[in-house]
Amino acid sequence: MQHYPIGKQEFEVIRRNGFVYVDKTRWVYQLAARTSQYFLSRPRRFGKSLFLSTLKSLFSGDRSLFKDLWIEPYLAEIEQRPVLHISFNDISHRTLGLENALRKAMQDIARERQLKLSNMGAYDTHFLEIITQMAAERPIVLLIDEYDKPIIDYLNDVPQAVANRDILKSLFSVLKGAEIHIHLLFITGVSKFSKVSIFSDLNHLQDISMEDAYATMLGFTAEEVHTYFAQRIQQIAQQHQLDENALWEKIRLHYNGYSWDGKNYVYNPFSLLSFLQSGAFNNYWFETGTPTFLVEYVRRQRPPEAIEGTVVNKGIFNRFDFENLDVIAAMFQTGYLTIQKAEGSGMDAWLTLGYPNAEVRYSFEQHLLSHFAAQPPTSVSHQLYALRKALDHLDPDAFVAHLKTFFAAIPFDAAPPNSRPPQTWEGFFQALTFLLLRALGLDVQAEVASAKGRSDAVVRLPGSIWVMEFKLGSAQSALRQIQRQGYAEPYLHAGKPLILLGLGFDANARNVKNHKWVRIG
Repeated sequence: MQHYPIGKQEFEVIRRNGFVYVDKTRWVYQLAARTSQYFLSRPRRFGKSLFLSTLKSLFSGDRSLFKDLWIEPYLAEIEQRPVLHISFNDISHRTLGLENALRKAMQDIARERQLKLSNMGAYDTHFLEIITQMAAERPIVLLIDEYDKPIIDYLNDVPQAVANRDILKSLFSVLKGAEIHIHLLFITGVSKFSKVSIFSDLNHLQDISMEDAYATMLGFTAEEVHTYFAQRIQQIAQQHQLDENALWEKIRLHYNGYSWDGKNYVYNPFSLLSFLQSGAFNNYWFETGTPTFLVEYVRRQRPPEAIEGTVVNKGIFNRFDFENLDVIAAMFQTGYLTIQKAEGSGMDAWLTLGYPNAEVRYSFEQHLLSHFAAQPPTSVSHQLYALRKALDHLDPDAFVAHLKTFFAAIPFDAAPPNSRPPQTWEGFFQALTFLLLRALGLDVQAEVASAKGRSDAVVRLPGSIWVMEFKLGSAQSALRQIQRQGYAEPYLHAGKPLILLGLGFDANARNVKNHKWVRIG
């Protein structure tokens, strides 16, 4: 029976206790073999802390932990060194304030290592004193994990985030003068704040976040999943009497799909290991952190139906400016979007972004739906069931009746957001209808192009295709637009009934005013 290191971030704990370890030591060797300074951003629960812990074990000198791993033949090349490992997950910045928390952390490190700190020194002075004293005999290894947590935790409180950013800038500024004392510097985080704001003094900090050579350093490749977990997946298929190939495909759709170069794709390690442990599909990664601040930014900046398929220049990811937050850049860096396709190279590359997999897409859109509608998930689920039944029975009248019930329950002050005045109610109705349909797990496309224009939504079901148009005012006008513009023509030979549905919304009543539909086939 395999034991999975779910939530385990210490390399030594994993190796000594027989947990499955997917061998990433090729990259450990690549980074450890020479003097350098590195920065890596990856989403939460993607193995950053475990990777740093592996580096810590390597330089601390316990070679038995690396038996039978890729790096074993090269261990003699790595010199044992003092290791200073600071994780901002362990710094109590919320309860003590960041300055006090850093001061306490430095004092704890000095006490543990029997180092002497100046009585009047601030946290940054103490940081430098610790580095220089630890490096008395040879340059040290400095590992800093989740450096941006004191900022990410306050993205809904910009003044506090700014204050914490300035404190971090002061802390990291001492590293420039300490370069001679540091053999290897490795900093990780979720976000990549611009070098001007935090890392301005670290001119030689190599950002490997989107370098092709490190695209699969964290996360599990398809090959690694087959190598380490094929037996367990076969067991799950047998237990649930599932076709094994179909199960592999379902696992891929749920948990694979993350890419940092548009060519190589990896599984979310936390979600995959959780699935292997339980044998049940669930939204494991999403449930460990609710992206409330992102949902609010989507509400302000971008219609939900316009998120997936966004094309951006690669240069947008050189910064993470929380004072003027771009929601697409933020969703990418926090793991809710990934690169689906890359065109060009370097900073001139153009990237097509989308949700990495079904887990993230479904969970995020469910969260958006509940937030937009200002209704609890249980109320939303009841309406979803009724809407799906109406779609399956090809009953547009019942579908619209349940849609009206859903809209009627939205609180008066829920929407539309004041920050998007041009969109107002028509766009709000369209966004909510899109999210409702997506929450049903259906193949829904928004703004679908045809020869003469774009239909608001096309919904593909196993037994039918629905083409929808939304208007403020007249449903008849919406239906005529579908017919006049030929929105249904691409689907006439699909071998399924077509439902052309025009919806007219009333901004004053904040609901569907009327509807018209035609069935073809």
